[in-house]
Amino acid sequence: RLNAKDNLPDDLNFGDTPLVLLTRTGDDDTRREFIAEKNDADVVSSAVFERNSLVEDRLNIKLEIVEGSDTRHGGSDINNLLAKTVSSGTAEYDLIANHMSQTTTSVLAGYLHNLNQFEYLDHDQPWWNQSYSEEVSVEGRQYLAVGELALSYTSGMYAMFYNKALWAESHGENELYDLVKNDVWTLDALITYTADYNRDLNGDGRIDKEDICGLYFQKNSIMSDAMAGAAGVRFTNVADGEYDFVLNNERTLGFVDKMKLLLFENDCVIMEPDDFPNSLKKLSEDTALFTVNMLGGTTYLREMENDYGILPLPKLNADQAGYSGFVHNGFSVFGIPATVKDGDRVTAFLEAMAAESYRRVTYAYYDTALKVQYARDPVAAEMLDIISEGIVFDFAYVYNQSLNTAAACFRNIFVDTASVGKAASTFKSLERSTERSMEQLIKKLANLKV
Repeated sequence: RLNAKDNLPDDLNFGDTPLVLLTRTGDDDTRREFIAEKNDADVVSSAVFERNSLVEDRLNIKLEIVEGSDTRHGGSDINNLLAKTVSSGTAEYDLIANHMSQTTTSVLAGYLHNLNQFEYLDHDQPWWNQSYSEEVSVEGRQYLAVGELALSYTSGMYAMFYNKALWAESHGENELYDLVKNDVWTLDALITYTADYNRDLNGDGRIDKEDICGLYFQKNSIMSDAMAGAAGVRFTNVADGEYDFVLNNERTLGFVDKMKLLLFENDCVIMEPDDFPNSLKKLSEDTALFTVNMLGGTTYLREMENDYGILPLPKLNADQAGYSGFVHNGFSVFGIPATVKDGDRVTAFLEAMAAESYRRVTYAYYDTALKVQYARDPVAAEMLDIISEGIVFDFAYVYNQSLNTAAACFRNIFVDTASVGKAASTFKSLERSTERSMEQLIKKLANLKV
């Protein structure tokens, strides 16, 4: 990783010109992506500062950062500033970094350039996500770049966390990792290991938030998105330039059946409409065996007394080829405003920054912080590699806001048995409405002039 080579020419020199980046800085997840001080004691911040400086020197460019107020979960401030500058015909910003899902509205408005018309971006390099490029390119056009330049991309990867102390009481220490390595870490395995795993600590005759559970699951949340992505659920099929909404099928219904058994029938799960970090609070207090969260959630486990493990989320079944998963849709993507004249200069900067992030920043965050400092055991490092390599994208997941929020449907399905029972009719209804919306969306993307 440290020696990975990019294909940028050695003689690029942009004459000490400023490059203005408009980016979110409303919380630590977004601010730390580009803003860092020299000699910062934090290993990740130090790597960010070094990356910025190296790319500035390499290309003879001065990075200027304009701070937007949005957090990981928002993008309206950046979208509004982008709309204002494009509508006025000015080029205030050379590059924007913003919320993946919410930035698609700016794409559809024609506010961003087609990146493929410029030099230097090499989507086949490991610092860019090839699945994204394959899913969202319409007639050879791609408007957003996705990959390891965004720390929120890496920290937004979904994973399953488990409490090693609770696991060791019944199963020993390494069996779970062995299941993953042997390609048999499935929903059936999760159901088996959580079944009847509960303790009524407060003696009230039922399992609730005050008790020990096999799985702590947040209602109406991105945990449902995460489980669907890991099970290989597809919303869209892309073939020969055709986009079809394909959620309503036997595989999806099979996934719903297994989730129904896991969440509502084996008496092991506590489901709460809770704050996302609280799932890891349960884990750290030794009152939950399993939970789902983003890799960035490890920050909530630094003070945990007992050890925890990190796993990819389980596959639907053993026949599924490899482990897969989505990324939280609020990670930063990169686009060039339509008013920018010298797109080649910006894509050279993007490629250099992404490559240097792959070599240094990801190494600092992923290989040092997560694997060594937080994860606490060497095998977890291998699990993190599996999670990273399995990240996939789906067209409807990316353009969810413009497609009836179809890709978020499982959040409303996995709330109670009644909603699960209506899943088949929900999929049929979504199929009718989303097919029409997708056809209009593809036509709009194909007719963009930028």
